[in-house]
Amino acid sequence: MNYTDQEIARQIRSGEDSEWEFKRIEFSGSRPKSPSRDDWADEIAAFANTAGGVLLCGVTDAGEVQGMSREQIVELDSVLVEVSSDAIKPAVRISTYHRELDGKRLLLVVVPQSESQHDSPGGSYVRVGGSKRRMTSDERLRSFGSISSPCPTLDWERWTKRFGDRC
Repeated sequence: MNYTDQEIARQIRSGEDSEWEFKRIEFSGSRPKSPSRDDWADEIAAFANTAGGVLLCGVTDAGEVQGMSREQIVELDSVLVEVSSDAIKPAVRISTYHRELDGKRLLLVVVPQSESQHDSPGGSYVRVGGSKRRMTSDERLRSFGSISSPCPTLDWERWTKRFGDRC
């Protein structure tokens, strides 16, 4: 889903929530330096494991659009596409949009909700309010139980009876 400039500006004024995460980006030349690849993977996986959401790259937590050069946005876009396909298992298919708001460039990244549970280098995360947190073992098991199983005789009750708290 793409968003209008008015929707983006309204969300920046409103702040982060369950669906929106703002990310200030630090660069070394045109290469993104911070957040790290693992941090990006954790954020993307958390959105995919919950209800999906939007990363607004180039916006501080205080709602300031920092602005990026065209080269920086292209590099950041490339890194995020790579992270979403290589650092998250299974891969997450994100959509990226290069935008300009009040003369400053930013990158809008839409992360879809997924039926699969996604693991990132930091573990398994979910989005709760305006932040991410690790999935509990209970949530991981429920997530596993809600995924279509190739083994029709394996259900939630049999799984917990067999494996209990060991996951």
